[in-house]
Amino acid sequence: MLNRSVVIRAHKFKPISKIKFDYKTIVFFTFFICGIIIGVSIIKNTDSDFSQFFGKLISNNISAKSDSSLLRCFCGSFLMIFGMVFLVYILGLCAVGFPFIWSVIIFFGCFCGMVIGEFYAEYGMNGLGYCIIINVPSYAITAATLIKCCCESSAVCAEIFGYVFGNVKTDNAPRALLKNYTLAYLMLCIPVAVAAFTETICFKLFSGLFSIA
Repeated sequence: MLNRSVVIRAHKFKPISKIKFDYKTIVFFTFFICGIIIGVSIIKNTDSDFSQFFGKLISNNISAKSDSSLLRCFCGSFLMIFGMVFLVYILGLCAVGFPFIWSVIIFFGCFCGMVIGEFYAEYGMNGLGYCIIINVPSYAITAATLIKCCCESSAVCAEIFGYVFGNVKTDNAPRALLKNYTLAYLMLCIPVAVAAFTETICFKLFSGLFSIA
């Protein structure tokens, strides 16, 4: 009886030892961080004309959101994030979409780095505080969503690549593969909406605390 209870307890703790190391998530997160570093470096080392042009785009965007309603700001943010997610979805259906899938998360990281770098270069700690409170929460949710999208798309892309170029039969029928892939992306629209809502709410609530033109 005692031996049986010990076996049952050991069986309960057994799944903990089966936690899989998701290397793809680490790889795509590393790409995102590299993109941020590249973006900050671009703002730091580029000429003043480009910095002024990019700063003007940011200023115009802030002015447009200040004059827009809550719903319009949300829709604008949602469409921008959804556009990147949809691009990764399409790339996942391409047999040679691997490098392009990687480039999306790098590009987004680069964009985040450029925005943060420009705010800091233009407004100092005031601009950095603006980014941390208003932009960073949405950027974090968007980055996590894009990393998940890249993992999903790279897996499907690998199956399609093996089927087209390697004469390897996929474990799933094409229709089932496409159905499961699409359903996964439909679920990922939820964090897309959360990221857009977070950015909109943070902007409407806290943008007035900063003297950002």
